[in-house]
Amino acid sequence: MPDLATLISMFPLIDPEVITAVYESTNNNFDGALNQLLEMADPSQQDLINREKIIAVMYSMAHNHFIQAQGIDQACSGYCKQESQQR
Repeated sequence: MPDLATLISMFPLIDPEVITAVYESTNNNFDGALNQLLEMADPSQQDLINREKIIAVMYSMAHNHFIQAQGIDQACSGYCKQESQQR
């Protein structure tokens, strides 16, 4: 799971202390802090955002969610198969 260091690398021109304060204000919730930092970044200051890093992190998070969901599906189908065999 991404953390404070990841956020700092995503917003290289925002003071790390500001990023830390935002992260802590969201109870160390990465998604909440990311959303707040994206809202803080003025669209005219695109250089405040490391877009490639944001895309890479979001892709990684989506991939992890997919893998978790796939594991749940496999576990559920295995359980269902077991239940149907017992009946």
